[in-house]
Amino acid sequence: MLRVVGCSAVSVSAAVSETVYDQLKSGTPARFNFYGDSAFYYGTVANLFGHAVPTGDYAITPASLAADAYRVVVSLPTLGAVPDCAVGRRGEVVFDPAAG
Repeated sequence: MLRVVGCSAVSVSAAVSETVYDQLKSGTPARFNFYGDSAFYYGTVANLFGHAVPTGDYAITPASLAADAYRVVVSLPTLGAVPDCAVGRRGEVVFDPAAG
């Protein structure tokens, strides 16, 4: 599960399993699409948070992350082209560790 976190920052935060987290590193290629939308936005892993409790302005609350406690921020430069800002919209991130 993930949500777009802001209009000026073209990134999304994602909650992933430990298995997925262990395969990622900064720069790992990723793609994102909003649920119900066929457009894809491409980018890379920008930051890995592990089990850190989110603080500040995150779109995903700590209580909703019980099962997937590992957090990843994905930078998506082309997401800035979304005209309605899309804050709070959910979607799916697919990682490609083999390409990183």
